[in-house]
This record gives sequence, structure tokens and C-alpha cells, in this order.
Amino acid sequence: MDRPVLFCYDGSEGSKAALSVAVELVMHPADAVVLVVWTPVALQLARGGSLLAAVPNEGEMDEEEIAAETDAWLARRAPDVAARELYELAAKGGPVERMVAITAVNRLGADAEPMWRDALNLRELRPYAKIALTEIAGGAPEIAMLPGLEPEAEDVAWLLTDVLAAASVALEPGELARQLGDSVPDGQEEMMFEVMARLPHPDVADVLTLIGQHHPDRKIAKAARRSAYRASSRKNSGR
Repeated sequence: MDRPVLFCYDGSEGSKAALSVAVELVMHPADAVVLVVWTPVALQLARGGSLLAAVPNEGEMDEEEIAAETDAWLARRAPDVAARELYELAAKGGPVERMVAITAVNRLGADAEPMWRDALNLRELRPYAKIALTEIAGGAPEIAMLPGLEPEAEDVAWLLTDVLAAASVALEPGELARQLGDSVPDGQEEMMFEVMARLPHPDVADVLTLIGQHHPDRKIAKAARRSAYRASSRKNSGR
């Protein structure tokens, strides 16, 4: 490690969560990593010229300001370079980093198409790539995906796990049920939990446990707990 790293820690739970993610950031190419946990961390990293990342924080982020900072970060790089850096962060990072990186690369539009084509071969990014390529081609993912880009059950399960893992810090039980309902047709929750339990996603057992603890529908919560047990057993056995 030959770059300066400044961690500003105020003792809060948000700081602890930020530090746990920031440790991974020091390995990414940048002049320095500056983490200031009491301001929107994505802005701090963008201003410092580092790769974008988001970490749990106790304050609210201004979306317009983040968008402006992201555009400024992208403007300092050729589109292919920016897409590749964000691709690497999304592939190697956790759900929070992945979503922030993907949000940023989506602002590149068609310039990111080669990156998305590569991402189709990567389990962590394939569901996002299918959505992005449909949008680049002028389609509407919320209505229908383009031929050849239809999501498989594993794609939906991975995306759902990412979303719930990234939002789990602040997610209310009602919001959790809404997120699940938006992704999984009514009555298919148990099938989706079974697919999730087979994923090699590092957070899937925790996400299923979260659903099992907080989902207001007792039947759905019970199914999630069963799948959480299977996911944990699979992880512990190394399968």
C-alpha cells in the first residue's frame, strides 16, 4: 500500500459500517482514499478522484448532488476507461458498491455496451447487464426484455438478494415486503427462496433470514427461514 489513506471516524454505527467497506477500497487504483463518514461518502470519493462507492451512512444523500459529482467523475475519464473501472468495482465489491457502480456506468449509455456484453458472462453482473442492454437497444425492461436477454430465475434471485442486502440497514418490514412483491409474482415466493438458497451469493443466507424475521406474511416468512437454513448449511459445507 503506497497511497495515503485518511479515515475519519466518529464512533457511530454508520462509521463502523463505513470502515468495514473502506478497507477494501484501498486496493483500488487511486491517488488516495479519503473517507469522511458524516458527509455523503460517495461525494467524498468522487471529489477525491477515486472509484465511486457507497457505504452505509446515517445521513441522507442528495441525489442531484450525487448525480452531478458522478458526471464530473465520468468526465475526467474516457468512457471505456470509466466503464472498465466501474466494471471491476461492481464485479469485486459487495451489493452496495455494485449498485453505486452500476448506477454510474448507466450514465454512460451506449458507450458502456461493450462492458455490458462482457458482463453477461459474469454471474454477479449478468442480471444488470440484461437490463442495461435492453435499455440501450431502446427496449423497456419493466415491460418486456429483448429476445436473448430474458432473465432466468437465477438472475432474478441474484438481483433480489443484492437489492435487499444493500438496503437491509434501513429497510422497514413493509418496504421489505414491497421489494419482494415487485420482484416475485404472488405465490412464487417459496420457489424464489429455493433458487436464492442455491446461489453462491455471500449475503443470501442473511437476506433470507431477514425476510424470515420481518416479513408480515407468516407463510412467506416461514418459507424464507427454511431456505435460510438450507443456504447456511450449503455455505458451511462448502458446496
